[in-house]
Amino acid sequence: MILNALVILIIVVCAVLWSVKAKGYGLFSAFLNMICVVIAGGIAFGLWETVAYMLLGFAGGTGGFADLALNSAWGMGLLLPFAVSLLILRLLVDNLVKANLGFSENANQIGGIFFGALAGAVFAGIFAVSASHLRVGPAALAYSPLSEEGGAYVVRGKLWVPVDALTVAMYEHMSGGTLATSTPLAAYRPAAHINGHMARQGYRGTGTASIRPDDVSVLGRYVVDAPYQALVTDTFKGATPQSVMTDTGDAPSANSVIEGYVVQFDSGAKEKEGFVAVTPAQARLIVRSGTGATQGISPFAVIGAPEPGSGLALSRFRMDALGAAAVSAGGGATTTFGFEFLVPKDATPQFLFIKNHRIDVGEGSEFAADPVTYRSPAARDGAVRAQSIFRVGEGGVATGPLDTSRSQPLQPTSDGDYEGFENSAGLQDRVVFNKGNAGGLQFDENNRIVSGRAVLPSASARERGLGQSLAVNSFAQGNATSIVQLTLNLRGSMTTVGRMLSTASPGAALYLDDTNGTRYEPIGYVNEQDNLVTIQFNPGDPIRSMGDAPTIDQNRPDQTIIMLFAPTSGSTIMSVALDNFEMLGLEGPGLSVR
Repeated sequence: MILNALVILIIVVCAVLWSVKAKGYGLFSAFLNMICVVIAGGIAFGLWETVAYMLLGFAGGTGGFADLALNSAWGMGLLLPFAVSLLILRLLVDNLVKANLGFSENANQIGGIFFGALAGAVFAGIFAVSASHLRVGPAALAYSPLSEEGGAYVVRGKLWVPVDALTVAMYEHMSGGTLATSTPLAAYRPAAHINGHMARQGYRGTGTASIRPDDVSVLGRYVVDAPYQALVTDTFKGATPQSVMTDTGDAPSANSVIEGYVVQFDSGAKEKEGFVAVTPAQARLIVRSGTGATQGISPFAVIGAPEPGSGLALSRFRMDALGAAAVSAGGGATTTFGFEFLVPKDATPQFLFIKNHRIDVGEGSEFAADPVTYRSPAARDGAVRAQSIFRVGEGGVATGPLDTSRSQPLQPTSDGDYEGFENSAGLQDRVVFNKGNAGGLQFDENNRIVSGRAVLPSASARERGLGQSLAVNSFAQGNATSIVQLTLNLRGSMTTVGRMLSTASPGAALYLDDTNGTRYEPIGYVNEQDNLVTIQFNPGDPIRSMGDAPTIDQNRPDQTIIMLFAPTSGSTIMSVALDNFEMLGLEGPGLSVR
């Protein structure tokens, strides 16, 4: 309702403004303004990706400007170049064209209304497209053209005055003609007025709508070629066929194949809660038909790791229910999904969109030729169970075995524990504090730390006698993860792992490694020195290098450093690694994560 009203208001204001009886208005001035608006729009669409990716470059980390950049990059990436271009063009025109043309009063008024309204419609269309790419919940300014129907996102609605669709259609046509470029809008970012709404359909209505290019990559491609009825079944859910809809509400072509893309997400792609989540609307495969027309297709199934305890390393999940999404299980440093799309056989994949980020998978890309082909869904399912489905691309998803040439053994204690390791969500070293004294931290309903950073005086970090409603003494854990704390230095007494890491390069990445080869980055730390206790805990923004962690100083008797990890529940930690080198190997059974 709000966006509809704004669109009408913009058009009416522009029409009235350019029809007034005043110097510099009327038919000719309104016409020049309309030309400026159209040209500025063309410049804005041409620079859209460049500006958006520039803004995403500021989106590292959490909080403040980083969150603003991530949430608004694609909306402001279109609106900013439009506004700047229009301002420059208006200044040029006003300085070059000093006089108006003489028309009758009626011609000036009617022409002003006509060309003013056209300029207003283009301006409103660009504004609507920009607004649709902002992270403002499932509906942008109380408007969304999408209807979620059984896991599919179907375009059912439109604006009362569909300026977004008309504006995009105009620039799509012009990008292949009047304003032709080597990267036409119609081919590289088709249906731009719909894509923003798709990307905004985040997990549970609050998930991120954008992703940084460095945080996602395509590892490989595979194809399942079989009769249509076989394609919509699998051996995980039985013989019951899946009902699939396109974004127009129609059934896919009966002459289709499954195009599968193995996509890896780095830790920077995680939500603030510490998991990766992608809905069917946020992964879109753009294909070109034999006639040259482009079409966006959403995944109807995803392959990924199931919840711990299922007995499977990988499984296939149908995306056919309300709220369906690919959600990572566990707390690994990387997450891999296999997205499956039903694609007509005469269509050629061009681009894969993940939360607005465009990845080239078309002709000339490394994924275009000779994909692994399965002749039946059963053969594909066999590859899922064998985990070979994720090794269809060059290099696969395995990080490779760690180099053990520098490794030192760590023997279990007589109790079966390992020095420095603690599988507990509770704050160590008697730390307990009043949540009212830690404004930088966020807490759940049980006063467990969810995220954030706070610095407390040491005395305030060990308060006694606090009531249950105020006392904070633990971290929140995910549904499929558990907290493991690794002590490097405890009041000046360095552990074995602390001594090993004390000479690490600031650029080295610290990991815990489990028996499956999954690597876990630190998600925070507790550091005490100089009578101050620093608590940092951000499951969605792991620590990427030792330089971002407190510096270990063996000459400080007051220093405590405890690194925090969130490995998958049920996993077994076997080593501590720096980059690709195992630095400490846990002898015996390893640390069982409960």
